[in-house]
Amino acid sequence: MLKIKAKLLLNKQATRKNIINAWRKMVKQAQPGDTLILTYSGHGSQINDIYPFDEKLDFYEGYIIDDELTF
Repeated sequence: MLKIKAKLLLNKQATRKNIINAWRKMVKQAQPGDTLILTYSGHGSQINDIYPFDEKLDFYEGYIIDDELTF
């Protein structure tokens, strides 16, 4: 049986802190075999990294680097 849980953050709710906290909560609740998907509508860019670059999601009040969402 397919079970879908979603967390929607819009506009001023979509802060760096709220996005990271929501993602960490979803990761913590995930069970083996679960698939987590993060969709993002906004601006992004790439920055230099060891392998070979990181993706950066830009927000009006900061940004999140993809490595920050890896656990």
